[in-house]
Amino acid sequence: MPTIQMSIVDRSDNLTTSRETCLQVLRYWHQLEWFSPFNLDDALSRGEQSIDISLATLQSDKANHLLPWLNGTGLFHYQLYLMPFDKKELSALSIRHFPLEYQKQNIIEVEENLNDEGLTCFARLFIDKKGLPKWSGFSVSTLPWAMGMLQSGDFDQLSQSTFDQDMNLLKTAFKILEAQFEKSQTEVSEGRFDAVMLTNLLKILCQWARYSPNFPFVVKIEPIPARQDSHIKPITKAISASMPSIPSPQEIAADEIIIEKDEPLQILNSFFIQDMERVLNSLANTDHQILGLYINGCEEKIDIQSDQHQSFLLDQLKPSQSNRGRWPAPKTNMMSIMQQLCINQSFHACTTQAIVATNGPPGTGKTTLLKDIIAENIVQRASVLADFPSVKACFSDRKGIVIGDDDIVINILKPELTGFEMLVVSSNNTAVENITRELPLKSSLGEEFTESCYYLRQVAAKLSANHYKQKVGHVQPSLQPWGLIAVALGNSANREEFIQKFFFSPDTGTDSAQRIQAGDYLNIWEWRTHYKGCSFVQARTAFTHALKSVTNYQQKLQELALLHELIVNDEWGLKTTKQNELVTDLKRELAQLVGDKLKAEQSLEEVEHHQCSLFREVTQQLSLKPSFWKRLLRSKEMKLFKQVLQNLQTRRLHLSEALVQLQEQIQQIRKTQVDKQNAYNVAQELLNHYKMQQRETKKRYEQLKLNCPGVNIPGSSITENDHIISYWQSSEFNELRSILFIQALQLHQAWLAEALQKKYFTGNLFAIKALLEGKHPLISSDELVIWQSLFMMIPVASSTFASIGRQFKNLGAESLGWLLIDEAGQAIPQAAVGALWRCKKAVVVGDPRQIEPIMTVPPHLIEGVAKHHFPEVNPCWLPHSTSIQKLADLASPLGSRMQINQQEEWIGIPLLVHRRCLDPMFSIANQIAYESKMINARKVIASTNVQLPASFWFDVCGIASDKQFVPAQAECLLHLFIWFYNHDRGLPQLFIITPFKRIRKHLRALIQNQDHWIDKIDRNIPIPTNSDMRRWLHRHIGTVHTFQGKESEKVIFVLGADKEQTGAIRWASSKPNLLNVALTRATDRIYIIGDWDLWANKPFFSQASAMLERKKWDQLVNS
Repeated sequence: MPTIQMSIVDRSDNLTTSRETCLQVLRYWHQLEWFSPFNLDDALSRGEQSIDISLATLQSDKANHLLPWLNGTGLFHYQLYLMPFDKKELSALSIRHFPLEYQKQNIIEVEENLNDEGLTCFARLFIDKKGLPKWSGFSVSTLPWAMGMLQSGDFDQLSQSTFDQDMNLLKTAFKILEAQFEKSQTEVSEGRFDAVMLTNLLKILCQWARYSPNFPFVVKIEPIPARQDSHIKPITKAISASMPSIPSPQEIAADEIIIEKDEPLQILNSFFIQDMERVLNSLANTDHQILGLYINGCEEKIDIQSDQHQSFLLDQLKPSQSNRGRWPAPKTNMMSIMQQLCINQSFHACTTQAIVATNGPPGTGKTTLLKDIIAENIVQRASVLADFPSVKACFSDRKGIVIGDDDIVINILKPELTGFEMLVVSSNNTAVENITRELPLKSSLGEEFTESCYYLRQVAAKLSANHYKQKVGHVQPSLQPWGLIAVALGNSANREEFIQKFFFSPDTGTDSAQRIQAGDYLNIWEWRTHYKGCSFVQARTAFTHALKSVTNYQQKLQELALLHELIVNDEWGLKTTKQNELVTDLKRELAQLVGDKLKAEQSLEEVEHHQCSLFREVTQQLSLKPSFWKRLLRSKEMKLFKQVLQNLQTRRLHLSEALVQLQEQIQQIRKTQVDKQNAYNVAQELLNHYKMQQRETKKRYEQLKLNCPGVNIPGSSITENDHIISYWQSSEFNELRSILFIQALQLHQAWLAEALQKKYFTGNLFAIKALLEGKHPLISSDELVIWQSLFMMIPVASSTFASIGRQFKNLGAESLGWLLIDEAGQAIPQAAVGALWRCKKAVVVGDPRQIEPIMTVPPHLIEGVAKHHFPEVNPCWLPHSTSIQKLADLASPLGSRMQINQQEEWIGIPLLVHRRCLDPMFSIANQIAYESKMINARKVIASTNVQLPASFWFDVCGIASDKQFVPAQAECLLHLFIWFYNHDRGLPQLFIITPFKRIRKHLRALIQNQDHWIDKIDRNIPIPTNSDMRRWLHRHIGTVHTFQGKESEKVIFVLGADKEQTGAIRWASSKPNLLNVALTRATDRIYIIGDWDLWANKPFFSQASAMLERKKWDQLVNS
């Protein structure tokens, strides 16, 4: 039977031949990125009203009077978005150039899955409060340049080299403009960036792009409140108090745009262009196994759900394969079979590099298994750390580095301590931040571990607390941390917050002083001073003891597993039976030999008796010998005498020969008897041994079962309960492994304290701070040492795919250890390239049967560009029809085959145990999306709110007034909203979901207008403020896409559409994804509002209609 290791090795043999395929696909994705639009609407979210200026106005005499920095009070900075235009211009241009590809598209699907609403722009420029442009922060979008290439017929020349050439021309023109501005500054002491200069900049951009958009405004100006000096003073004081050797960090108080000083003319729109260029250059010369697997897939696959591979599955779940480190969740919490398999494969299958893909539907414990992977990784590094005799021995060398304006001496970690870095990444910033913010919370621990589990707890508390001007605020009870195990560093705001809270303190007010004295809220330097924990040697001893306890118990479980296998396979019984047959055969043969000997002896007696008789006959014959004359005359009598005598002699000879033969036969029988008796004695002894082993095995097995109570032991087949609770787990084993993880953290903490107190790690901290501030070492290779130092201190960091290229731009291939990708089913495939390239191992979790990635590039453009790259287009490489999860699934040698959208597809390790939704949500989703293979572990748990109405389908028909929006269904929703508002005593805790953007727009407007419902709510319930209302509308009403990864007790799903909207209905019911996501957001109740006659017989919705009670409008009104 093939193994997962074989699959990976076999695939690596073909990496060189597949490199060209990788390069082709990467070049294709790279080219698509030129067309990725910058989302201007997202950027305009600071709350200040933007100023729009047309070209005519800009060229008028009053233009300078409209530029706020020329007439302002110095209280604002300004962000300028140059040449804004509608993103739909890209769609229109794409249709003109790829009409055949456009005609093949489902128009409704394009409208709903393509994010082409809103504005984009050519470039962005920052103007400070003095009216001076920050040229170093100027950034341009590649989109108008790519559109210009497409429009002018130069699409074949769309490449990095062409872009670089045009960028050089733009830089030249830009420098001339900058020089003109500098000259005006010299000639006129109060020269500002005026309308003429701005107009010239716009002309340069249009000439560079060879594209002029059709939009009424040429610049949008966004005011940004300038920070005051008072914000800087507390930090400056904290530096002088706690870190006198650190240079003055005035940059920390600057706006994030000023902090991140990248090279001029940085890319505005695509986060992946420059990073993919790095990967392409690297892959042109060197194979990369993980990218080869990702793009080409794995050839050998094992379906772990097939009966023929059940023994393989059981083998992968043996106790020897289990992780020794366990997240300290309640010890009674057990992993499911597939969760445990994924964890085991992450460590035992990933020898040097590999992708482990896990296909996890909602509520199946994806984050839970990631926690155990994190715990095991920390334990493995602690095992290495424990081998060093001292903290000093953990460093290989000292090195002076130049980073920014600072000269810093750092100590380099021994190579054995690297490769354990863990980077959690997703396309959804909220998703990854949720993971890294959840991990440090006490609520993530079992109650039995909340006191014993801690790691830099006081520093974590300071990071969690709200900071005010002169003191640290309290941490909310629900946000109380146990330790600093993870940090979100994906954007500049997160990094700045981390720097300020981790390294500095606010002014020391009374409360702050008391808290610092109590040791509750400390920065890293204060923590170093106040550390009273165990020494490195003591922590190493405690860890070694905990490791031995886990190892001993694991060996005991492994012995139990081996004995169980012997008993199940009845190996001693089979040997006993076979040996018993041998003993019986030998016994029978011995008895046969006794009979044979007796017969031979009887025959010998007979021969001897015949000899005696013959002797008498001969004697008697001799006495009848004829006389001499008769003999002489050879008489007839003499002849007869001789003949008789001769016959007697012949008989005598035969008897003698028979005698010898019988004597030899008896001798041989006696020898055989001895041999057979010896064989019989040995066989009997071995039979007794087998019987004893059989008894001892059962005895030892029962003894071990008593010593390992609660262990789930495999039966003859994998049952539903087995799936819920994996094999060879127990509360005792969980507790020991959790304690080992806690001791591993204590060892890391003791190491860090001693490293800081003895100044082995002080320079490393200074370097970490500088790096997070946006500074980079003079020698780029030094950056890896700094990142390794950060991960040595904080094991897990999170980021978004969009931030990877900039955040880790100086890290090369395989420089980091572990990449943990979350919600991979909702991310475009090219997003992961840079992260995969930098890591040695990848664990990918997601569910492609939920919402597919939202596209910003039109699908007809995606397919049109693909035809320029591939003679035959593989759908797995088209970003609008695939995802990171799908490619990772194909790269995974372990997985299963499932029917998805009427087609058999290969998925990674499937998580089958669902713990979120009650019925009917679970059963409907299970049928429509998961072939009824899911198991509901929550089905025996009652609803948390029995007062809620049961789930139902509310049948509301009507005429659509604006695309799919049906006013009658909105009226029904309003009725439900009012009921739940009164029930929840305020804005209800529910999601209002719809498949269509237009319905979302109308429903938000309906609820936002309080005149529709204010007089129908209980007067004792407070009315929400405008800000609360806007926030609720944004978070609780939206399309299916916006609720990915979220959950609520109750969900209302508004279908919309009328009989004229058959295309929209056909699209929404073409795949299970939309309905699946809507259903699985609801933990307790689902309420569908839609026209039963139009929807109830459609694919997937028919299963929902079969399980939901149908109610009419008057039933709701009268209820």
